[in-house]
Amino acid sequence: MLTIQPGAAGAVAADTKRAVTAIDAALLCDTQLMVTIIEALQESDLPIKRSQDLLQSMTTGINHVMAGRAAMVGTIAKLTAIKGQSNIAPVSYGCPAGLGFMESQTTEIASVEAVPA
Repeated sequence: MLTIQPGAAGAVAADTKRAVTAIDAALLCDTQLMVTIIEALQESDLPIKRSQDLLQSMTTGINHVMAGRAAMVGTIAKLTAIKGQSNIAPVSYGCPAGLGFMESQTTEIASVEAVPA
């Protein structure tokens, strides 16, 4: 059995929740920017090649944020699996919003991997 200090586990859980919130905020900001760019393009005379390059670049950036989010899901699954094999297994630190399913499905989730960009 792994031995983990409860205080350290609480700090990791809190930082994990903050990281997920930050990733989601970045995704929201990027998608709002995409909408604003499209609205601005509709009122401009920018050639389609230039607007396509711009939108493609923005889409690539959003895809990278999504890949980072997928990697975070994998990290959380690994953290959950480690916790489940430790002295703090019965302790609940909560899950980042929307990830509560991990507590009950540790075995299935442990095999989650990030999707390549």
